[in-house]
Amino acid sequence: MGDLATGPRPHRTAESLADKGAYNVLNTLLVVARSLILSILVARALGPSLQGLYSILLYVTQVGVQVVSLGFPSTLVRFVARRNSEGDKAGARAVVASIVRREIVLGLVATVTCALLAGALAVGVGQDAPRALFLLAALAILPDSLTLVYEAAFEGLLAYSLLLRINLALVPLSLAAAGAILLSGGGIGELLILKVALAVVRVALYWRVIGRRLPAGGTLMADTRSQMSRYTRSLTAIFLFDAVVWQRSEMLFLGLYCSRAAIAFYDIAYQVVGTTMRTLPEKLTDILFPVLSGLEQRGERERTAALYQRSVRLLFAVTLGISVTLGVCAGRLISLAYGPEYAPAADVIRVLCAAAPVVIVARATAYVLYAAGWQNFNVRLAGAAAALNILLAMVLIPRSGVVGAAVANSLTQVLSVCVLVSYVVRRSHARLPWDAMLRTLLAAAAQMTVMIWLDRVLGGWGALAGSAVCGVATYGAALMAMRVLTADERAMLARWIRRILGMRRTSAGGRN
Repeated sequence: MGDLATGPRPHRTAESLADKGAYNVLNTLLVVARSLILSILVARALGPSLQGLYSILLYVTQVGVQVVSLGFPSTLVRFVARRNSEGDKAGARAVVASIVRREIVLGLVATVTCALLAGALAVGVGQDAPRALFLLAALAILPDSLTLVYEAAFEGLLAYSLLLRINLALVPLSLAAAGAILLSGGGIGELLILKVALAVVRVALYWRVIGRRLPAGGTLMADTRSQMSRYTRSLTAIFLFDAVVWQRSEMLFLGLYCSRAAIAFYDIAYQVVGTTMRTLPEKLTDILFPVLSGLEQRGERERTAALYQRSVRLLFAVTLGISVTLGVCAGRLISLAYGPEYAPAADVIRVLCAAAPVVIVARATAYVLYAAGWQNFNVRLAGAAAALNILLAMVLIPRSGVVGAAVANSLTQVLSVCVLVSYVVRRSHARLPWDAMLRTLLAAAAQMTVMIWLDRVLGGWGALAGSAVCGVATYGAALMAMRVLTADERAMLARWIRRILGMRRTSAGGRN
């Protein structure tokens, strides 16, 4: 992200952003590892049917959090980033406190509403599940929504190293506790209680760290409150519509038309793809929003366009390589990790991976849209996408089950991304790096050829590990040969490698 041609010391700016992105990726690697390990443990302990019920319960909580959060996290990132860039840390604290108070009120309302609907949800999408389980799912809405808000505050401050330290403490604790529950014969109810308890602990830690990081005493001026309210309102409809397209609304139709096992297959596939993409592509984009907000605040549109173009090129390259790796390895990965009874999830993974490189471009594009304040366009687009997604789900799921659900979701996302990118590129006078993206596709074709051949030659874990390693190596070499990476990006990558090797040598010398 060093194409910041204007402004002082662009190389230093790029390296600073890269370092923060590295902290964010390390933090996400930790969270993703926890999610995948926990997913495997729970799936093997519960079996497809109960795993499907557990997935529905988590989805109910997730929808509640999405509705409660509205546009608050994005508003928080934008205005905390502004206050922090101006050196007004007390003002940033006031922004956080204002949104946290609103989130508490809305979270309590959502919890009560979900509790009142628990009986209907248990009979409908839960397929006659115990009502008490949906009551436990409702209790998780408030702490989960507060977690999302506080993490947005850390994002606005670019304080990813703090999040990493907190997760280094909480992730092992959560895995150990979940493992103890499953080994002792516990089930879904105990896992939900653990989820609520850990969320409460996490919120308490976030509150304490933010209190130390940002001094109290700041106030929000009337114009700032007005700007925040307008910005949140403009995002509210977008996030509600996005809850349909981007938050697995197909789960509800699977609950109505298919078995609980089908829900488990779709949820596991979505989780594998989603957590994998969050490891690098999505978290690398997270640093863009506060940076783009600062650039837009200063009116530096040329730097915004340059940063967007480079981000799309790098994100597309990273995501395409991950998608090919995951798509080819999907069958063996699911069978070896989750068990052969979850084999139908592999086909869902392949469909979702086909759309992932396009979808990740939308994330960077949306950040340009929000930073520039053009989100009203996304309201109309999100509404149309939500309607299309529901229509496709109603048509495809009864006929094709989990694969139909994946096709409905992926097709909707790809079409909406194309419209979004076209609008933002035209209005921001940026351009997409088509030539580099084409060369990236050729590199991915070489990677896929090598991986498919090795997967047929080898077997078991050897095929999984060997094809993945050789495929990634082939892809990286092809990217270098085709000069998808610029000279300064290659130099930065070399510096990171030397730094890592230097840290290892120092650590080894210390032990000796």
